[in-house]
Amino acid sequence: MRDNIETLRFHIQSVAKDIVAACVAKGSFEAITDLAQPRALTVLRDLIGLPDFGRENMLKWSSAAFDMQGIQNSRGQAARPVIAETKEFIIREVRPEALNSDSWSRRITELAARGEIDSEIVPFAIRAYINLSLDTTISAIGHFIFQAGSNPETWAKLKHNPSLALNAAHEAIRIGTPIRSFSRHTSKPVEAAGHHLSEGARLMILYASANRDKTVFAQADQFDIERRNARRHLAFGAGIQICAGMHLALLEIECLILAMTQQMPAVDVGTPKVAMNNPICAFAELPVRIQD
Repeated sequence: MRDNIETLRFHIQSVAKDIVAACVAKGSFEAITDLAQPRALTVLRDLIGLPDFGRENMLKWSSAAFDMQGIQNSRGQAARPVIAETKEFIIREVRPEALNSDSWSRRITELAARGEIDSEIVPFAIRAYINLSLDTTISAIGHFIFQAGSNPETWAKLKHNPSLALNAAHEAIRIGTPIRSFSRHTSKPVEAAGHHLSEGARLMILYASANRDKTVFAQADQFDIERRNARRHLAFGAGIQICAGMHLALLEIECLILAMTQQMPAVDVGTPKVAMNNPICAFAELPVRIQD
């Protein structure tokens, strides 16, 4: 999977450089709407290859999908008709002839048409492409900009040593932890930290807490791009529950970090506004000014 994603590096680098250059030309910019969202959408819209209505609504559908996975408060309830819209679109519009050639969606529909995979898998796969690929990456980019912009020495280290970019991506993901928590059920009795959990027990898995575990990460609340074990974070899950899109997300964030630190001398960040979403930890707004 990582090798396949690596073939996209040149394209992803090019997109990152163009988006960053547009921000540089403005002098100051809004990190989420001017940079993080265009960064994620530009690449994924082409990779997924949906018709226009789908391309235009991916961000809305993705946000609603995560709200539905959280507590069923007002945001969870409001997400229901949005999810229904997503399902209706997939049933009505996702046909091989309507999808971009060489896209993920086109490939999976063609595999189903040839009988190489079960056709019932297709709508679930398309929904996974749409729902799980945007908000988390956008969140991680926002956390990197906030942390690096708040620590001038970090920006200087990245300019001096670009090889730190991938580790910086992991550290931003660790300290920000885009998905705070998920719920899981035990498949068998488990003994954990002196507590007995019966089969079928429901647990709240707190990734954000695990990623700041002081027994694992020294000075866990500090953003340290030279942290040797930054990649031990659990933000991508683990085992059979590991994120299928982690390599693409890391490549996108790494390329953006490189483009930003190469084109911007340093940045000042303002006060962020937190995005309201049930399980996602992200910023809705983050003002940035490029230093001269």
